[in-house]
Amino acid sequence: MKRDNKRRSVALTICILTASFGIAWVPPLPARGEVVAIANRDVTVDRLSPQEVKNIFLGKTTHWSNGQRIIPTLQDQGKVHQEFLNSSMGMTAVAFRNYWRKVIFTGEGASPRTVQSDAEMIHMVASTPGAVGYVDNQSNPQGVNVFRIIH
Repeated sequence: MKRDNKRRSVALTICILTASFGIAWVPPLPARGEVVAIANRDVTVDRLSPQEVKNIFLGKTTHWSNGQRIIPTLQDQGKVHQEFLNSSMGMTAVAFRNYWRKVIFTGEGASPRTVQSDAEMIHMVASTPGAVGYVDNQSNPQGVNVFRIIH
């Protein structure tokens, strides 16, 4: 009887220590921002469906509802670009690049403008009528409309 109690006690102690030790050593998840769409202040849209986002950035939708030309702007590369392609476009960077190569090669369209950073994206979109792009919401986009992508 004493031996069973001792085993239970040791097992319970091991479980408690393991749980405590494991919790103490679990690294915190990195703080991550959400990629949000931004547009020039003259764009009156305040939300887009995932399909509308795809159509805009694939060059299939070329004008806003008020008739103004859409100027899609992409980040050239990086984590924000990858997250945008994966979550909003459902594409890899290679598939997206190949899509645009085909569009350009066949003469069906011109490649979207590209920028190198969130700051450059915000500046480009803020200063270009009809422009639309995307940034990490932690970049605190000012001077542009930030709009939701309705899922």
